[in-house]
Amino acid sequence: IIENCLFGVDINPNSVKICRLRLWIELLKNAYYKNSTELETLPNIDINIKCGNSLVSRFAITADLKEALSKSKWTIDSYKTAVATYRNAENKEQKREMEQLIATIKNDFRSEIEKPFKKKLSEARGKVESLSQKILNLKSFGEKADKKLIEAHAAAVKLLDSLEKERDETESNKIFENAFEWRFEFPEVLNDEGDFVGFDVVIGNPPYFALSKIKEQSDYFSKANYVTYSKGADIYCLFYELGGNILKPFGLLTYITSNSWLRAIYGEPLKMYFVEKLQPIILINIEDIQVFEEATVESNIITLQKSNKSKPIKVVNLSKDYSIGNSLHEYFNKYSFEFIPLSNSEWFIGDQVAGKLKRKIEDGKKLLKDFNVRINFGIKTGFNEAFIINESKKNELIKADKKNAEIIKPIIRGRDLKKYFYEYQNLWVISTFPSLKIDIESFPAVKNHFLEIGKKRLE
Repeated sequence: IIENCLFGVDINPNSVKICRLRLWIELLKNAYYKNSTELETLPNIDINIKCGNSLVSRFAITADLKEALSKSKWTIDSYKTAVATYRNAENKEQKREMEQLIATIKNDFRSEIEKPFKKKLSEARGKVESLSQKILNLKSFGEKADKKLIEAHAAAVKLLDSLEKERDETESNKIFENAFEWRFEFPEVLNDEGDFVGFDVVIGNPPYFALSKIKEQSDYFSKANYVTYSKGADIYCLFYELGGNILKPFGLLTYITSNSWLRAIYGEPLKMYFVEKLQPIILINIEDIQVFEEATVESNIITLQKSNKSKPIKVVNLSKDYSIGNSLHEYFNKYSFEFIPLSNSEWFIGDQVAGKLKRKIEDGKKLLKDFNVRINFGIKTGFNEAFIINESKKNELIKADKKNAEIIKPIIRGRDLKKYFYEYQNLWVISTFPSLKIDIESFPAVKNHFLEIGKKRLE
């Protein structure tokens, strides 16, 4: 399984090294001695686990390799043979030779795929030069170019500028430095014609953070045909879509991610994608218990199948009556229920009793989602140590000057909000945000507090 069926990609080179080492140790545990002194040669499974940005590619998975193969001395079969030989190389020299051969094959494929674009660019440049020459020739005879010729020249220049901009962006954009080319990195999922067939199963724990935190990459994703992209989206939405794209028909995907897509506005395109392309089969929603000590977000584990046939999802809400370490399989069989998803609404995955209560509460009421309000994040001070204070410091500052009470306000953090209530921690925020246009010189005690904290930070 490790040698022939397991493949992985991660953007962090250290994660890749640890994964390779962990798999190699597993192989070593199951290795055997050929004789009393000689251990069998272990396969080079490092080629199965690769480093790269899996969300970024220069070439689409559907990019045609047929033309590249017809003009290349390599075939998909020779590529697969080279990879198999590398994996089972018996010495460093053979491994090095296969490494060079594989790099050559991939570079040839890359060059052949790029040729149509280069040809298009060359033709556009030739057309501009030809039309420019016609206009110059007319001028030399004292004649004016007609309207059609001028318009054709302008259109040709516009097309050339567009193609050159596309080329420059691809060549200079840092985002492509560690781009991962699914199109030909894993020959095991290519058929004999070079078509991308896909994986049977995709498993992952994608990162969770807002795309707004990586502006340069976010700009790329907005133009890269990700249908689950939106400005306020979380990056894991794109990983769901990528997972669906690299699956073969009726293949299965299982991820663990934040469950915020169930309620957030940015989850709407993702839910639409699920219903149309990647059918949810099983959903374990984790809200009321802390499964991971260091994680503060609520999670879900979801299994989806690459199919457009809609069917009910088996759902379970993992609650406090589940004890960590007990059989999740038994809990799921006992408490799961069926839910029929809709693409254009909030997925409320409570049981029938909870659903009835929810409808009763909402009936005839104006809901928060009905207001034209978008909240992407709460208060950002930039330096919580200085701006968020306890009650003792609050009292000290107000005692120094009663005026300070005007800018010291109680604060509730995200971690203080529970499902049906909040737990106030007696914390206060000094509200000197730029938008309030407060003159800090008018609050000397607060200014001194900032200076003291700043000095400690420097020290």
